[in-house]
Amino acid sequence: NNVRVLGCRIETRCILRSGSVGFGSIAGTSMRGRFTECESKSVRIVCNGEKTCNIIGGSIGRITGTTSVIGTKVSDVSLDGYSYIGGLVAYVNTKDEVHIENCSSAGSVKGYSYLGGILGATGSCPVTITECTSAVNVKGLSVRLGGIVGSIGDNTTSTRSEISRCCFNGVIEDIGSETSNTNKYIGGIAGVSYNTVVTLCRSAATLKPRFRTLVVAGVVGYASRSDVTRCQWEGSYAVTDAQIVAGIVSTIVDKTTVCNNASISDVSGSYTVGGVFSTVNSGNYVQEVSDNLFIGKACGVGAVGAIGGRMGVKNTTSFTVDGNLAYGASVISDRVGTGSRSAGAIIGECDGSGYVLYDNYRIDSMVFIDGTETCNPRFTSAYDQEGKWSNDRKLNWDGYDVGSWTSYHPYHGVASTEGASILAGKLGWNTDYWDLSTDIPILKGLPEML
Repeated sequence: NNVRVLGCRIETRCILRSGSVGFGSIAGTSMRGRFTECESKSVRIVCNGEKTCNIIGGSIGRITGTTSVIGTKVSDVSLDGYSYIGGLVAYVNTKDEVHIENCSSAGSVKGYSYLGGILGATGSCPVTITECTSAVNVKGLSVRLGGIVGSIGDNTTSTRSEISRCCFNGVIEDIGSETSNTNKYIGGIAGVSYNTVVTLCRSAATLKPRFRTLVVAGVVGYASRSDVTRCQWEGSYAVTDAQIVAGIVSTIVDKTTVCNNASISDVSGSYTVGGVFSTVNSGNYVQEVSDNLFIGKACGVGAVGAIGGRMGVKNTTSFTVDGNLAYGASVISDRVGTGSRSAGAIIGECDGSGYVLYDNYRIDSMVFIDGTETCNPRFTSAYDQEGKWSNDRKLNWDGYDVGSWTSYHPYHGVASTEGASILAGKLGWNTDYWDLSTDIPILKGLPEML
């Protein structure tokens, strides 16, 4: 309590007994402290009991009071336990502010749930994670796995957290069972974010979900009452048959905005695949997806779109998708059997009501493959030029009859032959955030990927 730790160096190996809770190479619990420029090397922590070793951190186990962790590094770490395991810190649960700044981690974290490269999980406390990097390989059997944090925030309070200027360049792998569909909540930066601002983060994650894995994204798996802005996805999907997958945010819930992000890598899955977001579960809130860029390929079986996969929950307020650019090479929907869902150049499937879709553009040369047909993704000329969605129409593209599949309402936006940066300037993209001097917009201010 009230302790300052400066410049310590730790190397340790430990086998935890069944029932162990709260372990770190520097501190098991910090009630109130400041840890500055500490370093832990070759930390090996293994639990010898199933489901009984929790809250294991490469540096600090749990934080229960005002604490700052600054300039602290964990390298060649190997942590193997059950829940709440973090490459740097395992678990934060306090009403006081906690700051984690300019820290790094590398190695491996393995367990059941709430696993993160920097931080395992938090309670309802305000936590700031800034300028941190992680190259940890995260392997989890169950839920909430993240490159920086497994789960941050709490949906029962208005306490606000922040993740800013963080990078992840590791692997996140679901090693759980394939016997049933499970919402795993996997994200290159955060598996789950509640009441959190995620900004200026880069994810080069290699994502390895399983066939039954649901809710996976390059940046945030599940975002509730959060703002995800100015982040970049540049990683890869090593396994391509998971469901509800996306480049930036998989599932958007409650009052959440996803704006000014760049998804510059391919996104592949089975059902419900989006270059920026996968699906929206609304509620009575205003939500927004705007001024995002996608330049990869979007591939899946159904409900596939370059910007979004599926918008299928009624929203009594509004969900706005506007000013987004899909300048990738292709959208591919590989239909198999009956009951396969639709695909769209911008949004794969639009059901429900309360959506506002306009001024979303796709590059004119985009290849749109639906099943075995290479299609020209166009509406009737009026709707194509306006780029608007109308949920009282069964929209289709010219020259290809998809029969009953039209009931799933794909949305294709407006075809454009202009350069992406020129078009972004006309749409009013913020030049404080975007460099529009090249053919393709580039996000400004991102941290270097180490």
